[in-house]
Amino acid sequence: GVGWSMLVFVRFFRRGERELEVAPAQRLELGFLLLATIYSLVLPIRGHLSLMDSAVFLAIFGMYVFRALKSEVEEHPLVGPAAWIHERVNKAGRIAVIATFGVYACYAIWMSAEPFAEGLIFIGGEMNLFGMDADSKKFLLIQLVAPLASESPEFIVAILFVIRHRASTALGALVSSKVNQWTLLVGAIPIVYAFSSGEWNLLVGMELEETPRRELLLTSAQSMFAIAVLSDLRFTLREAAALLVLFVAPWLLAMVPGVEYWFSALYFILVLVVGFRTPHRRRDFARLLRLRG
Repeated sequence: GVGWSMLVFVRFFRRGERELEVAPAQRLELGFLLLATIYSLVLPIRGHLSLMDSAVFLAIFGMYVFRALKSEVEEHPLVGPAAWIHERVNKAGRIAVIATFGVYACYAIWMSAEPFAEGLIFIGGEMNLFGMDADSKKFLLIQLVAPLASESPEFIVAILFVIRHRASTALGALVSSKVNQWTLLVGAIPIVYAFSSGEWNLLVGMELEETPRRELLLTSAQSMFAIAVLSDLRFTLREAAALLVLFVAPWLLAMVPGVEYWFSALYFILVLVVGFRTPHRRRDFARLLRLRG
């Protein structure tokens, strides 16, 4: 809602261009994102996440990685620390440096994740926000602040790509990140829940309460609309504005009962309008399911 749209806005304000062209190779990411999104629609209807869902999502992620490794890769010149490491360190040393960075990042996240989450829950329970009850405030704060903190590094990198005239690469990075979230991240949740609860039932797992079910449906619907928008490999300023407004509006109307269902329905209507209004758009949308770049 914010990240994808902001790339078009930055491009417009920096260069005056009202459209971002998507590289044809990114049909691969969009195709797997569409596949994961279609399956995700089952979850809010069924009302729980199970190990079977983990198997499906991880299988989609594995297929995506396999196809991505076989696709053609466009080489770009290295800059900054990456260029310095490449020039000064041999291959074995580069592997060691990258592994060290990865281990350090995992350690930092491991040490800070629980205090960060507990802090959000505490603040959500103490703050006064539009007369909302404590549980709603906690849920809202976690939804807003946690993604902002976790996704801000990749968002900043994507903005830098746009500034360096590589907008398609920037969008590709965010779309690929979304694929990882919809497959690897969501697929890992039932596994972690099974470890923590000791319940290893393949078909029955973590129950979803009403609020997460509504939000999951809204997220799936928004993902479907975004894919329909990009299916023709063009992302216009008007489409970016629509995606941003439709993302922000449910937050502004959060006190309206069932607002997530209304906006989910609106998203699905827009998918039909945008993705299927002409034979050309229908072919573009269907082509994504070939899962090829």
